[in-house]
Amino acid sequence: MQQQPPQNRRLLVVEDDRLLAEELRASLRAAGFDAEVVSLAAGLTPEFLARIAPGLILLDASAGGLRAETVRQVVLGMRTRLGARLLLMGAPGPALAARARELGADGAVDKAQLLRDPRLALGAGTAPAAAPAPAPVPPPLPKRAPPPPEIVSMIEEELARLTPGPGEGEPSFHVVVDLFSENNFFLAKTTAGRLVGIFVATDLPPPVGSIVRLTVVLLGGYRIETRAEVTWTRERSHFSSRLPPGAGMRMLDLSDEDKRRIRHFLTQRAPYSYTGT
Repeated sequence: MQQQPPQNRRLLVVEDDRLLAEELRASLRAAGFDAEVVSLAAGLTPEFLARIAPGLILLDASAGGLRAETVRQVVLGMRTRLGARLLLMGAPGPALAARARELGADGAVDKAQLLRDPRLALGAGTAPAAAPAPAPVPPPLPKRAPPPPEIVSMIEEELARLTPGPGEGEPSFHVVVDLFSENNFFLAKTTAGRLVGIFVATDLPPPVGSIVRLTVVLLGGYRIETRAEVTWTRERSHFSSRLPPGAGMRMLDLSDEDKRRIRHFLTQRAPYSYTGT
């Protein structure tokens, strides 16, 4: 199905397959689109869409269940306000076109073609124009209110209490924490007391009490390498949920600079709130 090229070249891809999502983002960006990706598991809210301000939203047609329906309702509800279009991605054919009409989407697009040639798939042609017009500058992201002072105080207090743990032979995790990642810092209230740490999204969380090697990359590429203790785990839920499966980990051996960088990040994105047992 031939598409009209988006006027706003900022695209949002909603895709649960992480490897495919990254391939789509790389392909779209190579074609000159400002593409971001998000999973259904991470959730999609009107506030998130307002910050991203995409001109086009690409939703995996195979996604189903409560999460996909919620995403569809959020996108359709925000479409007029954002001026964005919603396309379903999938294998071309009558079934995909019928699904797009059923869901109230603006059309459908061949996912394989998106990977090969996004400009052709989206109706933008295979070769750039001789003098392309500059892409419109997206509106600046609104400043987010920092977490309440009591949360920041509790986080600082917890970061100050560092305890030693085992050494070699520990499992390792490499996670990226940005404004929209599944990984994020958390604040938990459990029967054992107050816990502050980092939530690592993984389908196979280590057992509670495990000590792991942890590499955390924050906004701007700052890298933290430390050990962490698994304090709680979260299994995959078969119901609608804002958070993916994973493990809550208490970070050990943080330097003063690591803690300063974490505090700065928390002024831009509030931690998850978790009620443990």
